[in-house]
Amino acid sequence: MKLIVTKLLKSCSVRIIRKYKPEIVGVTGSVGKTTTKHAMKVVLSGRFDVRVSEKSLNTEIGVPLTIIGSESPGRNIFGWLAVFAKAFRLILIKDRAYPKKVILEMGADKKGDIDYLCDIAQPTIGVITTVSEVHLHQFKNKEGVAREKQRLVERLPRDGWALLNADSPRVLEMKEVTDAQVITYGFDDGADVQAIDVSLRYKEGGTFYDRMNGIGFKVIYDGSATPVILPKTVGFHHLYAALGAFGIGAVYGMNPLEIAERFLKLEPGPGRLRLLKGKNNSVILDDSYNASPIAVTKALETLCDLKDPKGNGHRRIAVLGDMLELGDVSEEAHAKIGEQLAGLPIDMLVAIGDEAAYIKNSAEKFGLSNECTKHFSSAKEAAEYLKDQIQEEDIILVKGSRGMKLEKLVEKIIDEPHRSKELLVS
Repeated sequence: MKLIVTKLLKSCSVRIIRKYKPEIVGVTGSVGKTTTKHAMKVVLSGRFDVRVSEKSLNTEIGVPLTIIGSESPGRNIFGWLAVFAKAFRLILIKDRAYPKKVILEMGADKKGDIDYLCDIAQPTIGVITTVSEVHLHQFKNKEGVAREKQRLVERLPRDGWALLNADSPRVLEMKEVTDAQVITYGFDDGADVQAIDVSLRYKEGGTFYDRMNGIGFKVIYDGSATPVILPKTVGFHHLYAALGAFGIGAVYGMNPLEIAERFLKLEPGPGRLRLLKGKNNSVILDDSYNASPIAVTKALETLCDLKDPKGNGHRRIAVLGDMLELGDVSEEAHAKIGEQLAGLPIDMLVAIGDEAAYIKNSAEKFGLSNECTKHFSSAKEAAEYLKDQIQEEDIILVKGSRGMKLEKLVEKIIDEPHRSKELLVS
């Protein structure tokens, strides 16, 4: 049944693209695809009619659903009938409201995925966020991941654009295999779109949560410096999404000041290092959407970067779940996170899941006291423990793979659980 649905979705999507001829932007990479996609929408939607999927619809089913303009009906057969009815209407009857630009998140779980998605909708702009150890159960090593992601820029037309992360060496190498024009972005001095003078910003407020005011920095592009504020962001790695969005704004001729103004509307999505107020005026860094080794490392750095301008001390608590789909390197990758964590100013580690036990064991091996570490098999068990441990103005990072469902833990420790459907991953 799935094969029939997939083939029918592809057939409909190809016909819709052929009929409406929207400009296609493809975004791929090991991490940061969804955040980058939404940052690009925020920048471009001030001037253009743009469509992106609200969720991570990045597969052979998800990409066609974005093209059709529908969410996944799951197992609801009547929902699927409605999806195909909408697709047939788009094919048979001209819809003048169909968007001029469609930004597609393109996932790659196995070899051939990028080609399959490009066959549905060939991008004229391709964005590569980074390459890291994800989906290694299929690709065996990081180079296999890189080769698959690279197919996006290899397929770009000569009059297209490749936006490449200058700080990821393997991504930067991809500029040699594309005929498209290239814009690089990052912190590196050689990047075309470069972030400098980056710092966390604070304001007056009653609690530490109230005093956090996001990240400020300058963007150097084409010889000029543009000041930028990301008002609800604390993770420096989120700047890559902003810089990629700045790059696409530049491709479409937008003024740097116009782009900077659009950034004031940008905030992390649910579960993507989103700032939430927790019990006892704690600060929750809700990064529960997904996890990979590089993303966990960046999230831990963010946890340690937060410092109260009033000089108040805060306990730092890392709640880490399994990083899934790492294949044969899973034990090693989790143990490495534990080693890193032991060298950081972390006051408590709560590990959740079978694989996360390696994080706990490694952290203790490298010096973190076992009095500061706990291990639980499920998010529910961990939540029951944690909700009674939270002290005034603790800073709590929650991160794990999607399958760990750590949003259920976050729901138990936020200050406004009645807003969970609005604030958390669904």
